[in-house]
Amino acid sequence: MDDIQLLFDRGGFTMYVIAAASVVVLAVAIERLLALWGVLRNARRLSTALRASLRTQGPAASLALCVDERSALSTVFAKGIERVSQGSSAPGSVRAAVAREQKRLFANLRAGLTVLATVGSTAPFIGLFGTVLGVMRAFKRIGETGGGGFDVVSEGISEALITTAGGIAVAVVAVILYNVYQSRLGRVQMELSLVFEEFVELVEMSQRDAPSGLAEAAARPSESGGGAAC
Repeated sequence: MDDIQLLFDRGGFTMYVIAAASVVVLAVAIERLLALWGVLRNARRLSTALRASLRTQGPAASLALCVDERSALSTVFAKGIERVSQGSSAPGSVRAAVAREQKRLFANLRAGLTVLATVGSTAPFIGLFGTVLGVMRAFKRIGETGGGGFDVVSEGISEALITTAGGIAVAVVAVILYNVYQSRLGRVQMELSLVFEEFVELVEMSQRDAPSGLAEAAARPSESGGGAAC
């Protein structure tokens, strides 16, 4: 602890800015890890459950299952089922509804990555700012003492070197985490797109081959009306 405090004392206030940036990077990394943890497994599980529910119980029970789930994933599925429950027969209406919610889900999954990219690109410049301040302090000491020497410039040079190293270290970690999460998100988005696509195909097939209770109910009045006209 004493060594860490010594680094902050010698690095000046710039080190506190760099430390704050490192805390932000760590917080975002943990938050994104929790957000992505098991998302594919949950999507496949929910998709399987909804397929069985649509086949055996119909849209109403499937929509209730999504409501009970209370997650961003279930919202995507729910939008497609709502179109079926509303008796929408417009071509591509289910696909369009799922696609809109899917975009919102992907945007939420990418939240925080901008912070990692920003810290990765700006942390070296923060360290460079501390370097400039350290060099300025060293020259100021030279002017005050009227001469050079290690004892005169050591404080300023220490600040310059410490802040430079701190800024680079935080930037390297932020960039690595950004690239790792970018790669992970690419795979997650691809897999989720496949899950949603399979779900939409199932819903569209159920609309064509096995009309819902709403569609049958809508057909009965026309049939009875036709009989009355005869």
